[in-house]
Formats: sequence, C-alpha cells, structure tokens
Amino acid sequence: MNSVKLLFFVPHLYHGGVFVVFSRLLKGLSVLGYSIHVVVGDAEAQLLSQLSQIQNIKIVYLDAPRARNVIWALRKLLNNEDYNILIGVQSHGVWAVVLSALLSKYKGKIVSWEHGYPSLLENKSIMDKVKVVFAKILYSRVDKAFAVSKGVARDVVSFYNIKSEKVQEVPNPVYETLPNVSRKNKKDGDVINFLFVGRLAPEKGVNDILRALNVLACSNWTLTIVGDGPDLPMLQDFVSKEGNITEKVSFVGRQTNPGEWYERSDALILASYNEGMPTVLVEATIYGLPLISTDCESGPNEIISHGKNGLLVPVGDYKSLSLAIERLVAHYSTFSNEASIVKRYKEDVAVKYFADSLNAIL
Repeated sequence: MNSVKLLFFVPHLYHGGVFVVFSRLLKGLSVLGYSIHVVVGDAEAQLLSQLSQIQNIKIVYLDAPRARNVIWALRKLLNNEDYNILIGVQSHGVWAVVLSALLSKYKGKIVSWEHGYPSLLENKSIMDKVKVVFAKILYSRVDKAFAVSKGVARDVVSFYNIKSEKVQEVPNPVYETLPNVSRKNKKDGDVINFLFVGRLAPEKGVNDILRALNVLACSNWTLTIVGDGPDLPMLQDFVSKEGNITEKVSFVGRQTNPGEWYERSDALILASYNEGMPTVLVEATIYGLPLISTDCESGPNEIISHGKNGLLVPVGDYKSLSLAIERLVAHYSTFSNEASIVKRYKEDVAVKYFADSLNAIL
C-alpha cells in the first residue's frame, strides 16, 4: 500500500477535457495505492457523482465558485490531516493551495498542475496587475509545476519568472485502450465527414469553422458538431441562414460516448484561439483521423506534423482554414494518422509518469 497522501484542489469542475483527464488520473493513482482527497470549489452535480464512484478517494465539495472563498476550508483540512503533497489544478487552484498552506501548519510539498496559459490571465487594470504580482510571489512557494505540454511549460516559466528546472512537462492520461476500428478506404474526391468535438464557446473558434465551410469551393463534405455551450444559439442561427451549409452541418449536442462519432467521421477540425493540450486531437488520433487545427500557442503543433497527419492554419483566419479543408478533401488519401504518435497519453503510461514525478519530489 502506498503511504503517500495527496490533496487535489480544483476550483471549477465542468464537462470538458480537464475533467476527462482528471478522472482518469484519479482512477490510476487510486489503483497505485495513493490516499487521495479531492477538494472541489464548484462543479456540476453529475461530475461529482462520477468522481465519487472512484475507489479509495474522498471528495470534499465546498460549493464555492470563487477560489478565495475556500482558503479557510483548505486551512482546516491541512491542520487536521497529514498530506505529503498538495496539488493545485490550474492557476487559481494553485493560489488557493499556497495561501492555505502558508496560513496552516502544513510542511509538505506543493505542486501546480497547469492545463492552460497563465499569460492569458487578465492584466489590464491596476487590480489585475496587482493580482499578477501577488500570483508570482505565491508561485515562488511551489516546489514543482507539472505542465500538460511543452508550450504551457514555456509559458509558466516566462509568466511566473520561475526556474525552468522547477517546471516539468507531464502528459495527460487521455485514453485507456486503443479502439478496435479500421479507417474507411476513402478515395480522393469522396465525401469527407468532418467532426468537431468540444465546448461551444468563443475561444473554440467554431464560428470560424462555419465561415470557412461557407466559402468552400467544394461541396463533398459534411460536419457534425458534438458539444454544447453559450455559442450554440448563435451558431445554429448562422447555419440556418447560410444556404451553402444548412443541409451539411449537424448539431448533436453533448455526447456521453463521443467515441462513436469519431468512428463515423473521416477527419477532425479544431479552430481554437488557445489551448493547453487539446484532448480531442489525441482522441481523434487514436481513431486514425487526419487533423485540421489552428496553430495556437500550445498543443496542436506537438501532435500535428503539417502535411502528414494533418494541417495547421493561422489562428482566426477562416480563409486559410477553408483552403486547408479543400486540400484535405481533394487529397485525403495522402494523409495518415497513427496512434503511436500519442502513446505517451495512454492512461497507464501517463499515470505512471505522473506518479513517478510526484515520488521524485518527496
């Protein structure tokens, strides 16, 4: 039995890639025998229920949307329990964990688990600038920062002005086993069924995808959009008004098993304005789908080799995205994608790497 006791603090827990990898990580660490407490600030009830089914973990739900409101609750836990490592998920989670540790008798290690770019935090008003200075001071107390991609690792070093040896790229556990599927034998010029999977929010650039499709010169394509979010009504309205794409774009909502949609599709499109490490690119790769993605700050260019297993386009440039779609449709047979590219994101491989990284700092 592993004697190491962990506390994870997650400020917000919603449907998406972070929840997928977090639940897989907890399951894997539990199997390895770690004693785990998970403190959640705010979450959807369904997700809390799913986490509670993982064996050997204890969940503390605070129902506190703002991280600053959880400091005293965390402080009480730290004074009553002997944790070896505190892990703050995302920047706000780290700030809360460090402050709680400073206000308690905690003497163990502190780890940050970084899924996104801290440099994207608001830094406009005087108060924002004060928060950034305060955050940098807090990060000086972090023993190790785990970053989900090389790009995120670079940004953490630069933004928080911490030593590069304190930051380590640690891959996310995205998939458990390889699906038993074989790619369709598509010929150049056949109808290509594109897929988008994700939250329908401005930063995901779904409107750019629709604009790109609306100006395509070719018509041998379809698009299925899997997901939900605040942009859904606007996107549906756009599709209904644009005759070029009205009959070709389908919204199927959030799906509990997106795997069947990967199986039905021929290629994946991602048009994000920023990412840490897009889970959907890994998932699409294990299904052998060629990829089209914006070359945002981090993630896509660590999976996509331009012209081989997919295409990269500039962020926010729907015309370049349209040309990339035309190229893939016309020359589909020249693109191939192999699961070996993303082996490091396999659950047992990634969880072991995470666990080894934790043990190394004790």
